[in-house]
Amino acid sequence: MILRRRFPGILLLLTGLVWLSGLAACGPDAPTVGVTPLPPVLPTVTAGGAVLMYLPTGSPVAPTPIVPPTPLSLTPAYMLTALPAQTDAVCPRPGSPAVPPAPASYGLYATAIAQYLSAGATPQALLAALREWGGVTDTAGMVTDLYDLTGDGVYEIVVTVVDPFNAEVAPLPGQLLVFGCHLGGYTLLYSSDYGPGFGVPTVLYVGDINADTNTDLVFFQERCQSSACVQAAQVMSWSAPNEGFLALNVDTIGSADGRFSIADLDDDGIMELMVQGGGISSDASVGPPRSSTTVWDWDGRNYVRAFSRLDAPLYRIHVIHDADRALQAGDPIEAERLYREALDNPRLGTWNVPNESAMLRGYALFKLVVVAALQGDGSAARGALAALEAENPPGSPAAVYSRMASAFWTRFGRAGDLHEACLAAAEEVPADPQAVMFLNSYGPANRTYQVPDLCPF
Repeated sequence: MILRRRFPGILLLLTGLVWLSGLAACGPDAPTVGVTPLPPVLPTVTAGGAVLMYLPTGSPVAPTPIVPPTPLSLTPAYMLTALPAQTDAVCPRPGSPAVPPAPASYGLYATAIAQYLSAGATPQALLAALREWGGVTDTAGMVTDLYDLTGDGVYEIVVTVVDPFNAEVAPLPGQLLVFGCHLGGYTLLYSSDYGPGFGVPTVLYVGDINADTNTDLVFFQERCQSSACVQAAQVMSWSAPNEGFLALNVDTIGSADGRFSIADLDDDGIMELMVQGGGISSDASVGPPRSSTTVWDWDGRNYVRAFSRLDAPLYRIHVIHDADRALQAGDPIEAERLYREALDNPRLGTWNVPNESAMLRGYALFKLVVVAALQGDGSAARGALAALEAENPPGSPAAVYSRMASAFWTRFGRAGDLHEACLAAAEEVPADPQAVMFLNSYGPANRTYQVPDLCPF
């Protein structure tokens, strides 16, 4: 694929095959980010454009040994050629050099590309050569001279290249390479990470993302370690004092599976990065899926995580999790609403956990007794307790929650103290640890409970 000059600062949308795999009814990775309070409504996306890319998932194939590329300096000991910014200079003047033989190893690709460009090869000729060498395929790789990334008036050549010597490896290995002009020839200015587990990068955006007048480059790259993979985005910007590209994000911007978008969400003239994902996986052992939305914003020095929120729950256990968080955060009204939704919403999904329906109903009714006591509503507490005891006689799977609620309400009636009542409820757990073990049976990607979490007062 080749992209020609248009206007600096536009979005770069790459064509090619981008697919979504690994869809399953169960088991996606849950978000690993912390959840912070959000405004009631996500800010409306304003003008500025966005790129949405659905990313592949799935277990990676064990890579074959990969020989790292020959080390090249990423901090050149020279000043880039200074030309007036308004000129449409080229470096060097286009020629018709013969296509060199394919490099003998992937480690020689960057040198071969720089030499071919310096001999006068056009971006179109380079693209054709890379196709011939196997460094660009129908689904991966590209060449573009669209942008002046260094501000020197000369358009750099940006290449994403595949390692054809390891074409059967997953993720497909490769790099993003940026070549710039020096003394009438091209030299390598930047290369992305390369090695086992590093996939071919995909360019998401080129333009002034943080309103500092520099042209920035944003790309993502699949990175795998063992059986865990993440799609990691990187924000790069040229630094004249350092004579090299610097990363504008210190922490990893990514998701095991997700959609990246770039837009000015809060209409402040600065683009934010939004990652939506975490709800797709082929590994059922991680537990039921819960996707999330995370927004990264510019703080004046770096792109940092501005906020994260869990997306609307699809599974009953996640409504319970939200209700427990609301109760612990001191919002009994929202907690009561969510516990009742967990009881009454027939559209919520279930998971492959023994006695899930009875156990979740029992737990929700127990928590409604606690919420009613907190609100001073004795009638509601007695009603929830009566329903709990009627549905869960001794010997039934969720009878432990009935005993906990009874102990709680009896102690609360005597002492009028929520802490004392919670201690009474906790005393019933050692005789039936399923009260906690059940809640912890939804896989490592979901919440883990301790006994004090069952009655948090």
